Amino acid sequence: MIAIDPRFGFRLEGALDAAWRRLQREATWPTFQHDPEHVAAWLRHLGGEFTPLLLVAREGMEVVGIVPLMFFDGRRRGLLPYRSVRFLADLHADYAAVLAAPDRAEAVVAAALAWLFEADWRWEALVLDNLSGGEPAGAARAWLERNGIDYALAEGRYYHVDLARPWDDVMAGTSRRFVRKNINLARNRLARAGGYEVESSTSWEPARVLAAAAPIHEARQQEMGRASLLSDPRGRAFLDIAIRHHTERGRFRAYWLRNRGRTIAYMLGFEERGVYHAWNMAFDPEAAPFYPSRLLIHEILRDCHARGVREFDFMRGEADYKSKWTDGVRPRTKLVVKNRVTTYGRAVHFLESVFARPREVLAR
Repeated sequence: MIAIDPRFGFRLEGALDAAWRRLQREATWPTFQHDPEHVAAWLRHLGGEFTPLLLVAREGMEVVGIVPLMFFDGRRRGLLPYRSVRFLADLHADYAAVLAAPDRAEAVVAAALAWLFEADWRWEALVLDNLSGGEPAGAARAWLERNGIDYALAEGRYYHVDLARPWDDVMAGTSRRFVRKNINLARNRLARAGGYEVESSTSWEPARVLAAAAPIHEARQQEMGRASLLSDPRGRAFLDIAIRHHTERGRFRAYWLRNRGRTIAYMLGFEERGVYHAWNMAFDPEAAPFYPSRLLIHEILRDCHARGVREFDFMRGEADYKSKWTDGVRPRTKLVVKNRVTTYGRAVHFLESVFARPREVLAR
């Protein structure tokens, strides 16, 4: 029988720290963005408005799982207290993590959901996002359906390239017009403009990485009308710690595409267990005629293949360009549950439905 021991805050000490790291190794991969050091840095610099809630699953004295959550206390319509619960650090993590061995994940998820619905602890919305197929998503849906609890489901895709095959087969799986044609155009145009080079870095200081990447990311985000995390001091502080942490563990690998010494595109990523995870990428808008992103991705795939990396993971995000590189996909699941079990929850969500009606309906 699994019992849930709720822990508010992110204090991993002694046996709990050891259990977290052990379960990380046993859980369905990837979980590297849930290293305690990575999560602590996110909470310190970007997640200050959230309170961590760790649902520690125990069988007797043994910790068999941890469901890392966080919650935010806000107000609906500026009046009604409204608490939303999410996976810990999921706003800047590509994969959700239920820390448990695959054969225990279903029982751990079921116990955690039972605690949320049965404990004397108020919440109004539960958002379980970035679930990559497998045990957690299926286990959560099964428990909700078994207990007659409604939920909204959104399904998406994680794209990945299988590199454990001959290089010609890898390229044959890409779009002829979008990828192969434009790579040749990129090479020809860059050759006429002075040539190009690609550098891979695994040991740069974080300050050097961010100094090289930030101007490109900021220019590209500005072109798309968005803010850049790399121009936010809080974001820079988080990234500095995260890059240093993963560099020290041999995971961090960046790629830089240059034309006549000027960087025109980059990619920051993590390499672990034979998979390269593409974390952050941008190109200089002024270099767009050179198709820099397409050329750089091609060069990275070629380098990873030559080094024996078995997979390239595009990570979170369903930008259309990713489908031009591969037909390899894994499901991405998002579940949204509104708590209508409590009297307060039913009242809040009823009022929400009333406020959401079109004005002309309310006027009748």
